[in-house]
Amino acid sequence: MSNNLAKERAELFPLEIRQAIEALDKKHGKAIVATLLEEGPQSFTELKEDLGLSSSQITNALDALTIAGLVRKRTTIDDESSYNGRYEISEFGSRFVYQMLESLGSVDSFESHDEPYEPVTNYQNKETGNEPVVESYHRQKRSLDAGSELPVQ
Repeated sequence: MSNNLAKERAELFPLEIRQAIEALDKKHGKAIVATLLEEGPQSFTELKEDLGLSSSQITNALDALTIAGLVRKRTTIDDESSYNGRYEISEFGSRFVYQMLESLGSVDSFESHDEPYEPVTNYQNKETGNEPVVESYHRQKRSLDAGSELPVQ
């Protein structure tokens, strides 16, 4: 496949998805997103201290995550006219991560849910060699919501 064709195929994904994947792929992007999902809004200094990263590492990751729309910065002015910036997961970032985790049946990684999810133990059926069908997962999830039990394998 030529480089031009590879680029054209990659660009079939919407820009927002490409940017989000690239931002998460940057060094420390996933760590910052996971921290913000688990801990809530954080200042630059809190992220730096919690993750034990340098200022430039935090800046590079936050820049990519902000450009991708996964993270946003909210700035407030306190009583002493000081600016206080806090980073938080954007609505798009929350939905993006949630959908990725939900597709694997592991939404409870960042939030507590009482719903059972079908565990994903591999991406290919070892006996038949078939790849899993996403629709079958959703059908099983819907049947669980309706009250039936997940089949034991």
